[in-house]
Amino acid sequence: MRPPVRFPLGAVLVVGLLVAMLAGEPARASAESGELGESGESGAADTITTVLHPGWNMVAWVGPEAPVTAIFETIPALRRVSAWDADHQRYQRRTRNSIPLHALRTLTPGMGLWLEMGGDEPFEWTRPVAGGGALVALRAGRNLVGWAGRDRARTEEALARFGTSLVSAFQWDAQAQGYLGYRPDAATSANTLVELEPGDGLWVELTEDTRWWQPGAGRIEFTFPDEVPAERQATIRDDMADVIRFFAERYGITPPKFAVTVDFSLDIFAGVRSRQILIGRGAVEHPYLGATLAHEYFHLLQRRLGGYPPAASDPSPRWVTEGAATYAGGLYRRERWGTPAEELRLSRLRQSVTVTEQLDELTLSRLFYAGAGPAYSLAALAIEWLSGHATAAPTDTFDPIPPAWLDGLAEDATYVAYYDALSAHNDWEDAFASTFGLSPGEFYESFEAYRSALTTSRLPHLGDDEDAPTLVFMGSVDTETQADVRAVFDNIQTFFGERFGAGPADYTVYAAAEIEAVAEAYTRALGHDPGGGSCSLATTPIITVVVLDLRCGVSVAHDLDRYHYGHVRDRLAPLLESPGAEDGVGRHGPAWLGLAARTYAEHTYEAVTGDVTLKEIHAREVRHVRHGTFTLESLRLWDDVISAGYQEARALAFLAGEWLAERAGEPALFDYFRQLPTSDTWQSALEAAFGMSVEDFHAEFEAYRAEVAPPFVLYRIRGVLLDPAGNPSVGAWVAANRGEGRWEDTAITGADGAFDLAVRDGSYDLAVDLTTTGCAVPTDDRQYPGGMAVVDGADVRRIEIRLPEGSVCSQP
Repeated sequence: MRPPVRFPLGAVLVVGLLVAMLAGEPARASAESGELGESGESGAADTITTVLHPGWNMVAWVGPEAPVTAIFETIPALRRVSAWDADHQRYQRRTRNSIPLHALRTLTPGMGLWLEMGGDEPFEWTRPVAGGGALVALRAGRNLVGWAGRDRARTEEALARFGTSLVSAFQWDAQAQGYLGYRPDAATSANTLVELEPGDGLWVELTEDTRWWQPGAGRIEFTFPDEVPAERQATIRDDMADVIRFFAERYGITPPKFAVTVDFSLDIFAGVRSRQILIGRGAVEHPYLGATLAHEYFHLLQRRLGGYPPAASDPSPRWVTEGAATYAGGLYRRERWGTPAEELRLSRLRQSVTVTEQLDELTLSRLFYAGAGPAYSLAALAIEWLSGHATAAPTDTFDPIPPAWLDGLAEDATYVAYYDALSAHNDWEDAFASTFGLSPGEFYESFEAYRSALTTSRLPHLGDDEDAPTLVFMGSVDTETQADVRAVFDNIQTFFGERFGAGPADYTVYAAAEIEAVAEAYTRALGHDPGGGSCSLATTPIITVVVLDLRCGVSVAHDLDRYHYGHVRDRLAPLLESPGAEDGVGRHGPAWLGLAARTYAEHTYEAVTGDVTLKEIHAREVRHVRHGTFTLESLRLWDDVISAGYQEARALAFLAGEWLAERAGEPALFDYFRQLPTSDTWQSALEAAFGMSVEDFHAEFEAYRAEVAPPFVLYRIRGVLLDPAGNPSVGAWVAANRGEGRWEDTAITGADGAFDLAVRDGSYDLAVDLTTTGCAVPTDDRQYPGGMAVVDGADVRRIEIRLPEGSVCSQP
């Protein structure tokens, strides 16, 4: 008698539901010593018990590998056992006394089984659970597999990892003698297979081959300090479990036994010691902690796959050891978060350009680790090249010019295979050549040529012999537009050099004027698609690449001006070479000082190229300054600038930059940044550049400000905004306009419809914008006049603005 295998969907789901309703709850497996946890923590079951009924039963073998005779020894009433050979899509059978052709001989973890029971009574079958989980290989077509995961797992969640390749899943209910079924495209009410229990057998039909990792008894020991909250501990456990799944399903690697220790006393971000992953304070809250765990976990796998003794280190060059782990972390990041391959590649390229050594000079630990993060990035680029080289057809060439070169990170586990090969070869060079198909010497030569070509294609300014910016037009930009943009581009270099003595610059500007070319320019420069888009973006610091969207119609001069300033500043004062941050102040000094240099440079360029004079700009900024009462010294952090009001803070910083330029000369604004790398503090750099102490500057500047820009005396305009029925309008914008082409102040109405505006003496038109409210209005126009308020030496209170008839604001 053969096990029941035919299960037409329409009949099975309906019949299965009716049978389940009539028969009640089917018998379920039970754990003998605790529940089987998803990540295999302590408390996981050592054994599992399933109730077998007379007739056919579909179950899972969740124990270690064993001869099939063992199952007959433990189940006296067992007549026949059958498994499914997914490779050949046929059964493998065995009876107590016969061994047929294609006989089932061995039980493996995760195997699904049909058991035909004799007798008249149910039998409780207790069997061991294999430690570490089960890795099951599935083929396109039908597969009879077991579930070794957690108790009461939702079927939809347990099978979601198959994605669109899942056709259906069925389970035989031995007590009800019918199938329970699940199809991802069926209605929820039609799916009768709702939950899975450890020990359940399943028919799983797929459209493609895959692996299925089912975590079992614990092989990971976690240690957390008391400072790590329970929810963060759970996240770290889940991240680690997902990393194990990734390597198991992608490469067929079952996990070794190891520990994860979070230790805030460590002075490292993360690392590996023997069979232990160490996590420092900085890594615990990192948004890409999973990628860090993948990197460190691969270090554990290197030792296991390579087979070198516990006391020995990886015999490979250090760039191979760290490059492979970094590359593995990138592959995991790509799968989990969808990070584009080109974004990963370009990020590594930008980070690695500061490494002047070639790979063959980074074989020893002391040389490699001296290069820190950039060396890791360069090594990962090398492993990517090797993986692509090993998978390419003989006629393929490695061309880095297209932005999406090797977008799929075309790798077929060759970097994993290399560590497998280490255990079978006398030295790493033999393992290298047999895995990647070329000797280390041949690779070094080829990779350096690739590295140079990749750098030139993505960062053209680094591929020439000039220390000057490069302008690249993408797509079809007409000749006149090119000439205009290039004129601005050249003028900015001349202006900053001649006016400020700013020094050399070396970066790339990509400019495009059509959608396709803009997208390619973004991808080429930033590594990812622009998505919603932006008129301009830049990578910083040092290795600056600017992308301009010429369709936006905004000022190309403004964009190029600010990016040029930022690049020159970062080149003169690299962050890592500038004095350490003090009291929260950044490495470039307080926010006001950087803002002073930037705004003065931008406004002087505006005066040179625009229709406005520097005197007119000065008068405009003085008006803004008079609205604020905060001091320049209070603008230490960028948050302070935002809190004070960006427009007013920027205006005050401009006056400071103007005052410093008049006292010490305009080049001193950039000389300050030039002084930073060789100064102990930002204060000493300021004194060297401007010839005065910070204390003297603040005292003299505040006296100057009191003379040229004393604060306005401000009064309040207070009132409420209501609909015709008296309901408040919550979240509306109310603005006071003095008639000088700018809003004096704006406010957002509160829960009672109240608003509060700060203004000077004068007459003000009040305007209302309902765009951000839930008020219904009689027309499509959501902006309304709110009347006039006259301020004459006193606050104006109790103004009531009523919306037009037909407006309705819901009551709070």
